[in-house]
Amino acid sequence: MARSSDDHISGPDSNQRIVNHLLRKQKKKKTVDLTYDPKALMKLMLEVKKARTILSSRKSARIEIPSFDKDEDFSEVLTRAELYELDGLPDARGSMAQTFFSVAKEWLHQCTSTHDACKRAVAPALPTRVLDVGPDDGSAEPYLFISNGATADYVALSHCWGGDIPAKTTSQTFSARCRSTPLALLPKTFQHAVIATRCLGFRYLWIDSMCIIQDSAADWEVESLRMQDVYENAVLTMSALDSTSSRGGMFYPRNQGLIEIGPLQHQVTPDSTLTYYIRPTLPKFKDAMYEGPLNKRAWILQERVLPRAILYFSRTQLYWECRSRYYAEDGDSQPVHPLLKHIDENSEVYFGEQLKSDMYLLWYHLIQEYTGRAITFNKDKLIALAGVASKFEEIYKNQYVAGLWRDDIERGIVWYANTRDSWAARTLDGALVRLEEPKAPSWSWASVNGRVAWDWTNRKRSKRVETEFDFKVLEIGRGGAKDSESMTGEA
Repeated sequence: MARSSDDHISGPDSNQRIVNHLLRKQKKKKTVDLTYDPKALMKLMLEVKKARTILSSRKSARIEIPSFDKDEDFSEVLTRAELYELDGLPDARGSMAQTFFSVAKEWLHQCTSTHDACKRAVAPALPTRVLDVGPDDGSAEPYLFISNGATADYVALSHCWGGDIPAKTTSQTFSARCRSTPLALLPKTFQHAVIATRCLGFRYLWIDSMCIIQDSAADWEVESLRMQDVYENAVLTMSALDSTSSRGGMFYPRNQGLIEIGPLQHQVTPDSTLTYYIRPTLPKFKDAMYEGPLNKRAWILQERVLPRAILYFSRTQLYWECRSRYYAEDGDSQPVHPLLKHIDENSEVYFGEQLKSDMYLLWYHLIQEYTGRAITFNKDKLIALAGVASKFEEIYKNQYVAGLWRDDIERGIVWYANTRDSWAARTLDGALVRLEEPKAPSWSWASVNGRVAWDWTNRKRSKRVETEFDFKVLEIGRGGAKDSESMTGEA
């Protein structure tokens, strides 16, 4: 649900910080303290809200209030740099941005220049529509750009909707979005994504609710099938890992509780000193991924599998994951988990010899992960996985049928309820719920809600579980209902 402008832009606390900042500036000039004058503070708060809108397109705004204090006028200049600092946002050209994003730029450079699995020769075609975020100085408002096949590097955003999206693109707002999409109208997560795109040196940003016409079933049907290309071709995807909605944002205060323990003499170069600190241990990459609200959503699985590189914004630090490695600001770095990257190469690092003899094993593992995630609309159960399925079709050279594969359908239909606490729990009672209006046939895992599993995907059980089938598929084809599948077989 949409909220009032001060709530979804930066919030009442932020506006109060600006008011306090202006009062401090005034107090340096005068001895009068207006902190406890309700009428004066109300006037100032209203002018601050107006100034925030002005600063979305200008570098400064003058705040003037006639007869503010005993018939004396109030007049102060608020700059965009001050606003960003008070909001905790990096200005693309400021020192805060250079510090905050320098490590991300270094990761991107390492990824695109030294990782063979991540390199690409030319810039890709842009998605159908992208946000042109304007120059990095913020002198121009973003607007919806229709690419018409233009090529350029772009950034994609992975985020949790958390309800209705303020300022989403609809049939009614489409023309206006193409003229201008003011930063002040966007929810906080989108604002931060625009600023981050500028700070990283890119011009174009893809956000689903802004670049797909949300009330057009025809546009949604076309664009949802292109998500594989959108995420695979992006130079990187930014992930709002710890935000539960479009209003949550991506930038968080950095209060790590650092404690300085004093300068220590460097043993190699006696003339130099290093200052050492101690701090609480930061979350490891895998823990941050597991705990992040974003990674509990079904749609987000393909938004993690498909991108070449992902820059995660968490509450504690930045993380990077590409097709070769992951990095963290605290210096941690490891090879990536091949279950989620390297779909078509090097997966044997994790699955060993078992994967070499069973190429479908990776798909079943992904479905087990996918079915344990939340999805708002059951009708999206297969659509939200369409990009990954398309990628696997390229690898398997096989027919994709309602979440399973034609050449492995005999094993694919033998799924069961998977409870996290016991692999021995084999009953469906209470564990899986049949969808009222399923978009998949009853023999597909996509016809139920709940986490599913297959016996042979568990490495601990695979050595002692022998599965035999006396089943033959005679025909798989389209059923009578739109988009339904049917299968005929004999046992």
